[in-house]
Amino acid sequence: MSVSVVFQGPGRVDLDERPVPEPGPTDAVIAVEGCGVCGSDVASYREGAYVSPGQVMGHEFVGSVVAAGVGCRVAVGDRLVVRPMRSCGRCWYCRRGDIHLCSGTAELSLSFGLPGGYAAHVRVPDPSPGVDVFVLPAATDVRDAIWVEPLAVALHAVRLAGPVAGRRVLVVGAGSIGLCLLTAARLSGATTVVAEPRDVRRDLAAALGADAVVAGAAELAPGSVDVVLDATGVPAALQAVVGSTLPGASMVLVGVTHRDLDLPADRWVRGSFGYQEDDFAAAAELVATGRARLGRAVTHEFSLTSFDEAMEVAASDPRAGKVVVRP
Repeated sequence: MSVSVVFQGPGRVDLDERPVPEPGPTDAVIAVEGCGVCGSDVASYREGAYVSPGQVMGHEFVGSVVAAGVGCRVAVGDRLVVRPMRSCGRCWYCRRGDIHLCSGTAELSLSFGLPGGYAAHVRVPDPSPGVDVFVLPAATDVRDAIWVEPLAVALHAVRLAGPVAGRRVLVVGAGSIGLCLLTAARLSGATTVVAEPRDVRRDLAAALGADAVVAGAAELAPGSVDVVLDATGVPAALQAVVGSTLPGASMVLVGVTHRDLDLPADRWVRGSFGYQEDDFAAAAELVATGRARLGRAVTHEFSLTSFDEAMEVAASDPRAGKVVVRP
């Protein structure tokens, strides 16, 4: 039998036990080792923001193939990280490589349209090695492996910021995405500064190699940073750091907000959402080769039966860094 956490409404989930999924002719069934908790999962759990009743959430997962169809391109025993974002492959956005902008992505993606990784097993439709599934070495710790998906988000955002090597990059917020932005910017050759009010998260940013860590904008000298990467989606936090930039500075907005944002017209502002296929492939390689090791930022692990507690800790515990749910 296999257990899944099924969303029923804001703040309500059920544990559903049913037979292990059967693969279709080209599908794989993965036994989940762990699934990272994303901010979108917390918003979905608390508010129903991105999910409908009956959905199994969880898109930052890794596991091993336990069953495969006769035409499947992965084999039983393969240890995989899965790119959950799928797209139609036919629309204008898909043809130019912008799979994250495809209008069909929500319906086709694991954790949004298809069942995701808060489960003991996940059926992955027609996995394509090197495209939407990537083999991980057996030695890769699951606490490192679950970071591939959010690291892909960060790599995409850093790419949108333009060349950052030798530039001073400010990351606003040191939650999961902020720590990935820090890692992506550092690996791209930037000097990194992280602004984060929580002590625990500042410590995590320092441990992951930030060149400087500050509690807030008051500690930043005027005009001292060239690029801002915002992971908070909090307008006040972003507006507070504008003074640390000069006209023409790049500001990339990664955090999701539904509120108005007032920024100077003389900054180069871009929004960043999701990732392209190459971003995910690059993230998988960084984790598989050990160049990106974010596992030390995992502070809490919970079982599927403690899912509600996992969501509350991720949402409100000041001691929390990354939270992982494991079957």
